[in-house]
Amino acid sequence: MSDEQLIERLRELSLVETESLLAGVVEAEREAALAALVADLEHALEAARRRASELRRRLERAPDPLAAVDAPPAVRSAGGGSDFIHAAREAVRERTDACRELARLDSAALLVLPLLIEAERLRAGGR
Repeated sequence: MSDEQLIERLRELSLVETESLLAGVVEAEREAALAALVADLEHALEAARRRASELRRRLERAPDPLAAVDAPPAVRSAGGGSDFIHAAREAVRERTDACRELARLDSAALLVLPLLIEAERLRAGGR
């Protein structure tokens, strides 16, 4: 599943209104309906968590855009410094892309988490 598909799935799930979903469900089927909802929410949140972990690892492996600071001045300025500038721009772009995706994913997942908690509360007998 792509990031866009996962985020869209999380956004769709965030629109679920538990009470509306359960309206008209007979008491004998209420537990099964809640169990299915919890499983769906957990599945989506677990996928988001796995993807977020991948993005964090990508950030950890990304080159440091300021690595040129550690190079000797003569090396940094060789060829007008264009190699270092290009490398820094690419590193910033890569880091920015990963951060942006991580923020979008976290924001979408955070919309679903309260629904999971509510559904679990209802499963435990809360009304």
